Amino acid sequence: MFAVCYERARLALLACLALSTLAASAAAQPPDTLRGYRFVPRLSTLNESGGIGGWSTDFKVLGTFGLAERWSIERPVLNHTISFVDVDAWAAHPILAYVLNLDDVLGLSKLKGEALPVGAPFDVFKFTGENDQGVPVDLYAAQIGRWLLLKGETTPPCCDYFKYSLRAVARQMPYADLTNDGVVDRADFGAWADRYGQMAPHDATGDGRYGGGDFLALQQQLGEEPPDFAAADSMLAAMIAAGSANVASVPEPWGLGLAVAGGAVLAVALRRRR
Repeated sequence: MFAVCYERARLALLACLALSTLAASAAAQPPDTLRGYRFVPRLSTLNESGGIGGWSTDFKVLGTFGLAERWSIERPVLNHTISFVDVDAWAAHPILAYVLNLDDVLGLSKLKGEALPVGAPFDVFKFTGENDQGVPVDLYAAQIGRWLLLKGETTPPCCDYFKYSLRAVARQMPYADLTNDGVVDRADFGAWADRYGQMAPHDATGDGRYGGGDFLALQQQLGEEPPDFAAADSMLAAMIAAGSANVASVPEPWGLGLAVAGGAVLAVALRRRR
C-alpha cells in the first residue's frame, strides 16, 4: 500500500513540475504579432537593370504588406522569425503603362527573416530567399517606431537576368496620408471630406473606404512626416556590401559605428515626434 501511495505522489509531483515548466515557457514566450504597412511612393524606388537590353529603370513602389513576427520555443532556444504576408504591392513604370508585381520580382512572401544583433536602439532584420525566377534575394529592414526602411537586391547568375534593387519606406497602418504624397496635412483632410463614405484607394485603415477611422487617424497624425533615415540607410547599405548576416562577428569599430548610427536615427525620430 505504501509503495502504491508513493508512486501516485511521485507521478503527481512530476505532473505538477511539467505543468509549471509549460506555464513558465508560455510566460517567457512573447506573443506573435502582425503589423500592416503601406509604402510611401515618394520615398520608395525599385530599380530594374541588366537583361539583354542592359538598361536601367526606376519604378515607384506602391501598395501594402504585412510583417508577421512569430516566436517558438525549441528548448533551450527561443526562436524569433519574421516574414512578409498579405503582400499587395507593385512597382509602376515612370512613363509606360505597366507595372511589376513586387512579390514576384523580390519573392517577398517566400523570404525568411531573422533579427540581427546589431546593438542599435532599433530593430534590424535580414530576409533571404529566392524570387519567382529562382534568383537569390537579400533584403534588410530597419524598424524605427512605426516606420520601416527596406533595402536590398537580387543577385542574378548572369547578364540575361534583370537585377532588382529596392530602397523603400513604409509606414505602419493606420496611415493617414490619403493623398499618397508622403506627408499628412490639410490636403488629406480635404480628400477625406470630398469622398467621405466612398471607396478610396489610399484610406488610413485599409478597409478601402473613407470613414470615421480615417478621420481619427488624420487628427492623430496631422503634420507627421517620415523620420530622417540617412544613418539607417548607410548602415543597411554597408550590410549589403558586406554580404554577411553575421553582424556579431564584424570587428569592433563596425559595431561602434552601428551604435552611433542608431543613436542618430533614434534622436531624429524622437525630435520629430515632439
